[in-house]
Amino acid sequence: MTATSFIAGMNALQKELDGLPTEVVRLITGLLELVDVQNGNIQTLLVANKRLLDVVDRLKG
Repeated sequence: MTATSFIAGMNALQKELDGLPTEVVRLITGLLELVDVQNGNIQTLLVANKRLLDVVDRLKG
C-alpha cells in the first residue's frame, strides 16, 4: 500500500465517521481504547511466557 492510497483511505474513513451519530463515534472510540489495553495485556503475557520458558529451559539443563 502506498502512502497516497493509505491517506486516501483514512480520509474516506474519517468522512464516514463524521457522518455517524455522536454516540456511535463515542462507542467506537471506547472500543478502540479497549483494544489498545487488551493488546498491552497480551504483550505483557507474551513477555512473561517467554521468561517462564527460559526458566524451564535452564532447569532442564
